[in-house]
Amino acid sequence: MQKSFFYVDGFHLIEILITLTIVSLLMTTALPAYYHYLTQVRRFEAANDLSKLALALESYFIEHHTYENATLDVLHFPKIIAKNTYQLAILSATENDYRLTATPQAHQAEQDKRCGVLALNAAGEKMITGDGNINECW
Repeated sequence: MQKSFFYVDGFHLIEILITLTIVSLLMTTALPAYYHYLTQVRRFEAANDLSKLALALESYFIEHHTYENATLDVLHFPKIIAKNTYQLAILSATENDYRLTATPQAHQAEQDKRCGVLALNAAGEKMITGDGNINECW
């Protein structure tokens, strides 16, 4: 039996090209959805860390009767959270009030403009700097 020029044992060249085309089409539709999912997961992780920091501040308040002098270091919290995509900060800590933020960094900031910076205060009010829906962002 004579073999064709385009025949390789097992696969034809056209079969390989069709397979590569299908895979590339699937990747162009799947990758944006995957990146959107990662953006959401990291934002929710940052929101969770903000809530944990608020609990730590409440414990600090119970012990010291003030939020003053509470820092991330004192509370044993890292400055960078959510797989290096958010920067955690205590913007203000007064005697009876505090304001916490999680600021998106680099690629997360580019991908998540609708939510932007997540913020939380002593009254439990959740805020964002973006124009998105606060319930979707938190």
